[in-house]
Amino acid sequence: MVLQQTYLAALLLMILTLICWGSWVNTLKLAGNWRFELFYWDFILGAVVAATVAALTFGSLGFDGFLFSDDLMREGRRNIAYGMGAGVIFNLGNKMPPAAVSLAGMSVALPVGLGVALIVAAIWSHAGNPLSNPTMLLVGLAVVFASGIFFSTFIFNLFFMNLTVKGEPVEILDYLRASWKRHALGILGGMMWAAGVIASFVVAAAPEARLGPAMSYGLGQGAAVVGALWGLLAWKELRDTELPIKILMGAMLILFAGGVVLLSAARLYR
Repeated sequence: MVLQQTYLAALLLMILTLICWGSWVNTLKLAGNWRFELFYWDFILGAVVAATVAALTFGSLGFDGFLFSDDLMREGRRNIAYGMGAGVIFNLGNKMPPAAVSLAGMSVALPVGLGVALIVAAIWSHAGNPLSNPTMLLVGLAVVFASGIFFSTFIFNLFFMNLTVKGEPVEILDYLRASWKRHALGILGGMMWAAGVIASFVVAAAPEARLGPAMSYGLGQGAAVVGALWGLLAWKELRDTELPIKILMGAMLILFAGGVVLLSAARLYR
């Protein structure tokens, strides 16, 4: 597998993660009134394609001489099951951001959703810090983690298509009638998200030239701020709101960024 060899490469990969995680929701916004339940089919397709390409290229090249299939064969069934299970659980949670964006916009939905994730992650990190298996981090992503997401989508997405969070139920025929542009935007969104995940896993898996926990943690969680800024500056989501609401939103973003910095510092000095 291909891993970064320098600190600069690791930093650039985490910046890529920050940009991808904070920006992929723009593809849903660009699709106009395209329902997120239908958008998600293409999103998952894009994520699986990106993960498969990464497994067959970056995952099969590099210093160790092992192909992706070799790494997969070395892992036990339990680890593979854990990887797929993680994909299933993550898939259900990952449906919430686009659903929330369709209701409240990027500037509100992403900081709130990722803020809760930040709190949960901080609690788990404080409770214990088990050593990670670098090989499993990468193997768990390409085809294992992604396959868990792919197969569970047929359950979760069909559920949300019939019991919608907004509007009338939608059908598979509605997806088939969509323009190629909307399908392309969904696939692009999935590929952007997967690129960010792959980059973050590569940084975590490298035996050398890795970022410190404070830097990688802060850059990863900063995606919520990037997403909110897209909503505020590019999409003008609060354009018609009153000044006090805009002030509160600005204060929320400052406090969120400050919280990320403090949690990162806590990881640095623990």
